[in-house]
Amino acid sequence: MVEINAQQYQHATTKFVLIGKKQPNLRLRTISKCSYKVSAKKELTNDGEGQPDGFVFKKVEQEAAFTMKQAEWDKMRQWLLAEAAPLGTLQAQFDLAITRGNRINAVKTDTLRTVMIQEEARASEDSQEPHMVDVPLLFVKGDFADGPAIVFDP
Repeated sequence: MVEINAQQYQHATTKFVLIGKKQPNLRLRTISKCSYKVSAKKELTNDGEGQPDGFVFKKVEQEAAFTMKQAEWDKMRQWLLAEAAPLGTLQAQFDLAITRGNRINAVKTDTLRTVMIQEEARASEDSQEPHMVDVPLLFVKGDFADGPAIVFDP
């Protein structure tokens, strides 16, 4: 971990870039939190006597979310509308490159492929703080810098 002014930072360098087919790439600068995961549910199988003898993979689920400033979401929304034209924001497909690392010479880039917005981010509140919105995502595939989470067809 990197230590700055006696505080430790796990990812001092993080960059988020939307990669589209119709629009120039869009770098997101106000993301305060991002998470993405791949899960593969497993279920035990039983032999003829009812004893566990193995397992099978069930549905693979992939989801992501990030929190960003409302003002940048408004810009991203316009980018999505242009990318998906004549469709809506929830129909836009794009790739999301997430570059992270704690040293400039040790960064890794994970790319989420065929990403779609799950919910339209809209909210309002009376506050002097910057307004943040949560943007849940769905993605088809993740190209992770340190290898795949699951391989079905080697």
